[in-house]
Parts: sequence; C-alpha cells; structure tokens
Amino acid sequence: MNIAVMSPHAPKNGTTTIAALLSHELSMKNKKVCLTHAKTKSNSLFSFFNINESDDKTANPIEISKLIIEGGIRKNDISAYCKGITENLELFTINSNEIDQGSYSEVLDFICKSFPHDYTIFDIDTEELSSLECRTILNNCDCIVYIFTQNNTELHEFKKEKLKYYRYIRNIPNIVVVNKFNGIIGSMDDVACAMGLKKASKWVKVSYNPYIAWGTNEGKLLTVFELMKKRDYRLVDTDSDIKNLIHSIMSIKKVVRANKINGSYARKEVVSL
Repeated sequence: MNIAVMSPHAPKNGTTTIAALLSHELSMKNKKVCLTHAKTKSNSLFSFFNINESDDKTANPIEISKLIIEGGIRKNDISAYCKGITENLELFTINSNEIDQGSYSEVLDFICKSFPHDYTIFDIDTEELSSLECRTILNNCDCIVYIFTQNNTELHEFKKEKLKYYRYIRNIPNIVVVNKFNGIIGSMDDVACAMGLKKASKWVKVSYNPYIAWGTNEGKLLTVFELMKKRDYRLVDTDSDIKNLIHSIMSIKKVVRANKINGSYARKEVVSL
C-alpha cells in the first residue's frame, strides 16, 4: 500500500513528523515499512534519526538510480539500499541534488510499483503538486494523509487555493489530520469552517506534544518511538492519536479492496476532504 503524507498549502506544519510516526506505528504491526520522500534529498529525515550524511556509506546515488532505471536491482536486494531504522522500518533516500527530475521520477515509479514492503510512506516534502515527482507518487498512491494545523493563516490559504489542490487529489482516498491539535484553540469543526467546509468528517487529530518537538529537534525520534511503544505517560495521547490514524487507514484499505472485488468505487466512503 502506497501512502502519501502531504501539506502542499503550508510548509513546516509537521508533515515529515507525521510520516515518520505513521511509518513506525505500521511497522509495529509486524509489517515491513519503507519511509521515503518526494525530493531527492531530505535534511529533516536525516536529522530526525540522527543519521550523519558524511558517514553514509550507501552506494553512490547516481549508481543507485541507474541500477533502478535499468532493472539492475532485484526485489530481494532492495533492503541493502535502504537504511534500517528499526526491525521492520527502513528509510530509502537518494540523498543527492545531482539527479535530474526525469531520472528521479523513474526511481519513484519503481518504488511505487516494485518495492517489496507492505507499506511505503511518501513524505511529500514539496509544495509543487504539479511537479513530475509528485504526480508520479499521486498517480500510484492508494491513500493521502493531508496535514493541517489550527493556524488560521494556513487554513485561509488553503481555502483560497483548495480547487487547485483538489485537482490533484480528487480521486484519491484521503484522511485529514489536524496536527498539533489543542482543544483550547478550537474544535475540529472550527478547523473545517475556517477552510470553507461544512464540518470535519472522520478527521483525525494529533495533539500537540512537546516531546515530539524534542525528539525531532534533538535527533531523538527513535527514543520517542520507544517511549510510545511502552505507553509512557508523556506520550500516551500521541500514541492513541497515531493508532486512530492507523485505524482510518485500515478502513480505507478495507473499502478500496471491497470496491475492487465488486468492481465499484464508492468515493464518498473513502474521502474526508
């Protein structure tokens, strides 16, 4: 299952963090998960997991892309080109700005269609949904996780441009996540109203938690994962929120699978935005 996590209307609102938390939780279900991204290089993911770029001994990124494009990598060998984060969670990144757009899009197409993982999570860390890379991911993804916060400027910006975003996501099952949520600021329906929507339908919140910010800022996200796994009281709300997000994804997976079997497509059942 290919899952795109994105927030093209507003950068730096926690998209990469949610992608990482989601990837870890899926991997805890004894499923093989790959976390990757839309750009050729992701400074955030390297820093989150405290990966030193200078110590990265993975094969030359140009060589990797050529191997992929020319069919020189077999499915059984793909993990050798990924970075192991936990037992079932891997990170795949070219980590280079030297690859041209066309070649990288071919790499992304290969990831979408040929990676052997149960789930591949794409952090769409760019605002340009019209780019070849983003279109490649969206053409192959089974579900979109769309990230918002309660920031009014961000919500009004989405409201102004929402038809532009709908153009790219209108036929893809999606889940809305309100990140850094705080009930004092307002309700989920308040968020929907500010976006020009009637109400929040089956949306998911991820409550604000300073320990998440600490984990990403200090390169301690693996420590955060361990605390969540132990249901540490400081992260129990975040753990429950991410589990709710997983439940929503499983619901979409079930509906899409049933529709494929029945030869139908009930869009209203799998769209939140």
